[in-house]
Amino acid sequence: MNVMPTFYTRINPFVTELTGITTEQLLVKESFPEIYKTYTIFYRWDRLYILYLGMSGIKELIKNIEDHQLNHRLISKKVITLQPYVSMHLNRSRKNLLRLRHAIEALNIPITCIFHNGLL
Repeated sequence: MNVMPTFYTRINPFVTELTGITTEQLLVKESFPEIYKTYTIFYRWDRLYILYLGMSGIKELIKNIEDHQLNHRLISKKVITLQPYVSMHLNRSRKNLLRLRHAIEALNIPITCIFHNGLL
């Protein structure tokens, strides 16, 4: 799910290149506090695991929760970062972590969508 920008009025061109998402697409989306409220009501956070390839995703989630002065205790504390496990599975150094596209390709998973785009 994508969120209407709150603190920046334009999507960074790097983000558009990475995701294909434009500012115009997000102007009709819900705000972060609205989406956060929906998710914290809908999910049983005490039973939910949050999976990320890298730590930047969870850091960004926490930053947004703090920036919007929301209750961070409502999200799961069960966070799993998959990058080290992917590296270990591929017999690579845990210091040489793969980006999402490279991990998908190395694991021979068919690419069927644009990466980092929750609109699809």
